[in-house]
Amino acid sequence: MKTKPKRNLVLATSLSLVLAGCDQTPPQKDAEPEWEELSDGSHLLLSSYDEVEMEDLERCYESIAGLECLRAVSMVGGQSISFQRQVKPSLNRVASGEDTVHSMSGYHCQLYVDGAAGDFIRESIWSKRGELKVNTVRFPRSFNEAPLSKEGVEGYFDANSIDPKRPWLNCYQVAHLVVDGSLASLTSSDLTLEAFTTD
Repeated sequence: MKTKPKRNLVLATSLSLVLAGCDQTPPQKDAEPEWEELSDGSHLLLSSYDEVEMEDLERCYESIAGLECLRAVSMVGGQSISFQRQVKPSLNRVASGEDTVHSMSGYHCQLYVDGAAGDFIRESIWSKRGELKVNTVRFPRSFNEAPLSKEGVEGYFDANSIDPKRPWLNCYQVAHLVVDGSLASLTSSDLTLEAFTTD
């Protein structure tokens, strides 16, 4: 049986790897990927990096604000997946603020796949000074667990003067698609713009 300190170390290590996958320049891709237009009009980009066992999925939808994109980065043999919502001016441009030193500010969410303890998401809110708030929700949810709401997260941003480079997303809904299927489920019609941008 694992001790609590060891479990915390595993989580910390996995989180560090996931954040590194999202925020650092990735290693050389296996092949230069191309955007694929899906039947619903959204665009899909799939990348893989064998050097670090990383898979990178991005799906973008047209919206009034520009392109609303969901990015999922699978690390450590698929045992942890980071989800990020981005607003981009075009498919070939990075999200606003992603290339700045404050790109960590905002909402973060990771799915951890753990056969012994069960699958769960770890939500967190960051300012430019670091991690301020953490929330954990398991699958299936217990009566006293609830994911962070859009209203609650955006209110927390305002109360703490956070200029979020990473907006809130409905991580529990997105992660549920992966838990019920796989990462490939995010390429199907089960994922819609509303699924990750609304409660």
